[in-house]
Amino acid sequence: MITVKEILEQKGRECYSVTSNSYVLEALKIMADKNIGILLVRSDSGNPIGMFSERDFVRKIVNYKETALGRPVEDYMVKSLISINIEKSIQDAMKMMSEKHIRHLLVSENKDIAGMISMTDIINALVLEQDATIRNLNNYIYGNTYW
Repeated sequence: MITVKEILEQKGRECYSVTSNSYVLEALKIMADKNIGILLVRSDSGNPIGMFSERDFVRKIVNYKETALGRPVEDYMVKSLISINIEKSIQDAMKMMSEKHIRHLLVSENKDIAGMISMTDIINALVLEQDATIRNLNNYIYGNTYW
């Protein structure tokens, strides 16, 4: 069974963030540069206070008549932080994401943020595990030769 820790070991623990008073344009540039869809939002003192995602931004821009790119991230961020312990299984992570209707989870380790995983990270891990299982079964059935 794959753990959240194994996913982080594979993808890395980098968790990009902005402050709540950062401008939306700045946040979107970071997301584009890093090819990610979500950022952790921190207070000026560095404490995690929310998440800012492309999806949330797009869904909320209709509420503002002025240019949204010059507004602070806190106008668009989700203030609830949902995390999973690093030792949990990816099945636990998938269940949590499904129940909460989210695509990203913060990963906690000893009450600190250890990183972030996405549904894509989970799918990639499952595909790799499935490929390894198929290779092992092939080796068992056919020896070291492949089809």
